[in-house]
Amino acid sequence: MNTDLITEIAKERYEKEHDRKNQINNSLSIPIVVIVALIGVVGYFLMNVPLKMIFVSPAWVWIVFALFMFLLLCMGYCLMRAIYFLSKVFVGLTYGYMPTPKAVRKYAEDLREHYEEYYEMDENEIKEAIGNDIQSSLLVDEYCEYTENNVICNNDKVFFLTKAKELMILALVILSISIIPFIVLHYQGQIANEKIQKIEIIGSK
Repeated sequence: MNTDLITEIAKERYEKEHDRKNQINNSLSIPIVVIVALIGVVGYFLMNVPLKMIFVSPAWVWIVFALFMFLLLCMGYCLMRAIYFLSKVFVGLTYGYMPTPKAVRKYAEDLREHYEEYYEMDENEIKEAIGNDIQSSLLVDEYCEYTENNVICNNDKVFFLTKAKELMILALVILSISIIPFIVLHYQGQIANEKIQKIEIIGSK
């Protein structure tokens, strides 16, 4: 078995998965900004809906208001789900990393003690055996194990990020629709306010 070739292939895939993880992490800034912006828009809508004027408006305005609130609830649900999936990208996924030089040295020292205790080998044979064990048992096994683990983590990250993006797109579509009833309500609120002001002026005379 060509251990050097296996080690090289495993190492290449291991590094590729960590590069992939970094690319996914670097792509998170835009979804976060979009979510924050959408939350800000929802807050703006809620702060600027002329609730007082709706009470003195025609019945059809109430229907528009109910539609507007329903759209806001749908958008809020989409945002909450998007935040949930986005949070799953950050937590719950544990990546595997190759052992540190200190851990490799400790492993080599344990191997030396093992060979010196159970085998009659000279110094060169022990060094060769330790080198072979580190390469075949430690490096190859751990490269393979951590690579498989990291592939699963990256695939999960991509899935969660994709779901979050889908929900954000849906929230943007709902936002574009909800602008129409918001404008209608705002316009009707201005009309109702003008009527109230005229009544107050006439009453003061």
